[in-house]
Amino acid sequence: MKALKILFAAAFLMMPLSTSVDAADMNKWKRSLVKQISKYKKYPRSAMNREIEGRAVVRVIFNPDGSVASHEVLQSTGAKVLDREIPKVIGKLKMPALPTGKELAIKIPFTWALG
Repeated sequence: MKALKILFAAAFLMMPLSTSVDAADMNKWKRSLVKQISKYKKYPRSAMNREIEGRAVVRVIFNPDGSVASHEVLQSTGAKVLDREIPKVIGKLKMPALPTGKELAIKIPFTWALG
């Protein structure tokens, strides 16, 4: 069986931070997001068995308190079995409050690949 690789990268799109927000605090928040997504994202066994791979792009809006306001799949993986994993991951995120104190919209690529 091919070695399993679950890839994750985050592309953060946001307005420039004000000078009152410490960039180190925002970087810490981003690292926390990457860790949580990596922790909760699973490769469905049925997709592995059928050697299904895919990449999705998801837009997530976070409230100032760190909770998820909404999410939208901008680009599907093309495989329902993988796309069904996305809301499961988003629903488990428990992020701390945003250092900016403002709503944040980001695009997150989710990639499932067998290597």
